[in-house]
Amino acid sequence: MSESSHRIILTPMARRLMLGQSLSKTGDTFTQVAMAVFVLKISHGNPAALGLVLAMIYAPRLIMGWAAMGWIDRWNKRRLLLIADGARALLVLSIAFIHNLPWTLAAVFLVYLFQMFYQPTVRAIHPMLAGSKEANRVSVARQEQWSQGGAIIAYISAGILILRFGASVGFVFDSLSYIVSALFILSLPSTLPLWQGAADRMSPYVEQIREGFQYARSHRLVIVLTTISFTAMIGAAGSGILLAPAMERLWHQPTAHYAWALLALSVGVMIGSRLLEVKGQNIELRFLVIAGFFLTGVSIAALVVISNQLWVILIILAISGVGNAMFSTSVMVWLQQTLPIEVRGRVMTLRSITMGLGGVIGSYGIGALIVHSMRLGFFIVGALMVISGAVLLVPWFFEHVDSPESAVVTSI
Repeated sequence: MSESSHRIILTPMARRLMLGQSLSKTGDTFTQVAMAVFVLKISHGNPAALGLVLAMIYAPRLIMGWAAMGWIDRWNKRRLLLIADGARALLVLSIAFIHNLPWTLAAVFLVYLFQMFYQPTVRAIHPMLAGSKEANRVSVARQEQWSQGGAIIAYISAGILILRFGASVGFVFDSLSYIVSALFILSLPSTLPLWQGAADRMSPYVEQIREGFQYARSHRLVIVLTTISFTAMIGAAGSGILLAPAMERLWHQPTAHYAWALLALSVGVMIGSRLLEVKGQNIELRFLVIAGFFLTGVSIAALVVISNQLWVILIILAISGVGNAMFSTSVMVWLQQTLPIEVRGRVMTLRSITMGLGGVIGSYGIGALIVHSMRLGFFIVGALMVISGAVLLVPWFFEHVDSPESAVVTSI
């Protein structure tokens, strides 16, 4: 691209969608801290219990994702997004009033059941609102910056407010963020063609699922990007389980300092996203993904050999965040640019299913493992990230890759 990223002007509608999503993710950061504090408290510090709760984040993708593939491109997208935001607001708020572990498991499962439909829909319409591939690449990086900027404020606030008033305040803030997100969706014109479902023009339900699998199977690049998304999710979910109990057990810090660990990660992600927006436009996505995985993996593994100085821990976590932004943002942009709109929602849903499996394995598996060996958990997560990056060094995945236009998609 010859024009630098800062000259790319994003459309007002793309900005509104980005802002709504960023505020919603900001609210999620309150719940992330609140959930760790809440579950570790009622389980008397058992990381396996935290792993079980966090596994509910990914379980809906694994259990219900197959059904979603047949419906995701049929529904009115605007209505779907509004219903999902409203339902999630009520469910998260309920956790603040029902301090019960079984209900927390059920509520988290239901929140992410709606999220399973919501996220692929947003990612399917985002490129159309952005208007061009270049603008979409910039907007994805910029939204990540906005999200992490909000997360930084939220983590600082959570570290203070949750210590002062308890975990409930985090759930309340998250609920409000979903309402704000819905208001931004409502601010977009309801007459946009991209909202419309295509049920009357689509093949039968089972055929829709088959076409999604067929497209993914016949495109080598889609296979490899979905595979590394799976392994990366195992590592990402595992690291989410590791940090909270590691504060006390490994680094001899108060568990509440988990908020500062998440803050450091957000700072790193924001820096990485800014670098991608300003410097990454002329760098091949493949190399950004490889570098991001390696940087993240090495940083995570390094956490087991450092001292218990909090500032050192936070610096390493920030470096890990830079790597995380590089691979996660670049993989998403790569898929958006590769997949045609006719099949994008279904293939994104298929990717969500595989990531759901990875999330369940990472959350519960690492949670059970670190009951016995926390250091081994860090090494495994770091190794998974490095392996994910190493896969992209194999030339076979990029030789004679079919173009999106070559796919046979019989229906919209």
